[in-house]
Amino acid sequence: MIDKPLPHTMFPRGLTPAQVKQLAEEAWNGGRPFYGYYTEADGRVAWEGIASLPDGSPIRISGHVSKATNPVDRSVLHYYPSEEQ
Repeated sequence: MIDKPLPHTMFPRGLTPAQVKQLAEEAWNGGRPFYGYYTEADGRVAWEGIASLPDGSPIRISGHVSKATNPVDRSVLHYYPSEEQ
């Protein structure tokens, strides 16, 4: 049996891949995500930002980044909708 993804790890249905990428880029905000960065217990550097869905409602997006010292030099490794919506 294959486990279904948790609801917070899925973007809303009906979004195109280009729209999902745009949401992530909006939340990433050029390396200055609204909610900033934090280091998780396992040492990974996480970030969290906010974007607007096509209907105007907000969505919080989380992800992990490379461990560059300067936040502007960090690159996004992956992203997903935040558990905190």
